Amino acid sequence: MSNYSEIINTVLFVLSIIFNIIGTTIQQISMPLWLNDWSVPMGILISCSLFYVTIFGILMLLFSKRYYPHKSSWKILCLAGLFDALNSIFIVYASQSNRVPAILQPILYNLNIFSVILSNKLILGDKKKYFNWYVLISIFLILLSVTITSIPFYTNKNVENPNEFVGWSVIYVIGACFGIVFNIYQYLFYKNEKEELIKDEQYHIISIQNREINNIINMEKISLKHFFSNSFILLFYQCLFQFIFILSLIWIDLLPGFGRSTVNDLADNLLSMFKCNFTNQCGNSYIYYLVFNIGYMLSYVGSCYLNLDNNPFNILFMALSTPISIIFWIITPYSDILSGNINLYYVIPGLIFTIFALLIWKFWEYREILMEKRQTSSYITSTMLGFESEYTDDSSIYTIGNYYLNSLKQFVSVPRLTNANIEISNINKDKDNKNIEIV
Repeated sequence: MSNYSEIINTVLFVLSIIFNIIGTTIQQISMPLWLNDWSVPMGILISCSLFYVTIFGILMLLFSKRYYPHKSSWKILCLAGLFDALNSIFIVYASQSNRVPAILQPILYNLNIFSVILSNKLILGDKKKYFNWYVLISIFLILLSVTITSIPFYTNKNVENPNEFVGWSVIYVIGACFGIVFNIYQYLFYKNEKEELIKDEQYHIISIQNREINNIINMEKISLKHFFSNSFILLFYQCLFQFIFILSLIWIDLLPGFGRSTVNDLADNLLSMFKCNFTNQCGNSYIYYLVFNIGYMLSYVGSCYLNLDNNPFNILFMALSTPISIIFWIITPYSDILSGNINLYYVIPGLIFTIFALLIWKFWEYREILMEKRQTSSYITSTMLGFESEYTDDSSIYTIGNYYLNSLKQFVSVPRLTNANIEISNINKDKDNKNIEIV
């Protein structure tokens, strides 16, 4: 791997981490504040999704090599947009602080750990064995964290109804689970586009002892131009489908107990988005509109590079926003208004349990992914091309800390991006099929 390629990979990796953490933190903090000034969730959803379609559409037109995905990717983009819309609707409607206290929202979001198992099994056909001590301990710690942190809020006077608090917490968690699903469809989009790229004339199928390696680009190289083109196409069409699905679900704002409008004032509430998001007539709503959109776009962009390989680090880095958000609510004057009476005796233990749960889960998951890749054609190909992994199956000599360091190093070092298209040709194999020469 060239030094240039390594530098590009490292820069993109670091930027992705920064964008993910900052973007997710901004969202978790700004949404309750925004709803406190302008309690029109459907107006927020429509105005934000329209903003994303506009911005990513302009970026696609300016910087993308092409403006449409391959035909086989349309279904993936549609499903990504659908689950993105469901994620947004459930999260936004539950984020008002008198429904789910702001300080509890970052911890509840991490309960999406359950959807990771289901979506990986159902969508990706994941064969990992989730019934093990690592997973069970992680789930137990997450549930313990949520239980401990939520105890004070059963008596919180700012909560509309203690029983409704539980219901809205469940809705918030469901929304977080939908977020995992649309991230998986982002990965499937990149995977499908790379497979379509292989079919182009400049790429060839490699056969080694009658065994086809169809996904030669999966762990190896892909053109920067293709990556950015695919990313702008993904972000634009995912947001376009998200916008369409949100528009088709405007009626949910009329549901008693869920929505915030009646038949008589629905139109006025939606039209108020122009007044509240572009003027100062609704408190600081116009500021939160800008800040939230910046955060959301940062997390969108940051996820692209990490979702190239469905890497568990994506969700891990997003989860790092949890302690940052909680610290914000503890030290700022907004805590009494938006988070109720904060009791650090409950919040701090809950935060610690959450962090340990995520670390154990994610490092186990990444270890399993590396073990699986050792047995796949893509891993065999990368080894033959000279990109050796430092990972070993002997887990007894590795601590969780070592998993982190080695996994992180392996993730950065894999040359997924280069500045030129790949041409694989003139494949010469010796008699024993042990050597491969790529020109």
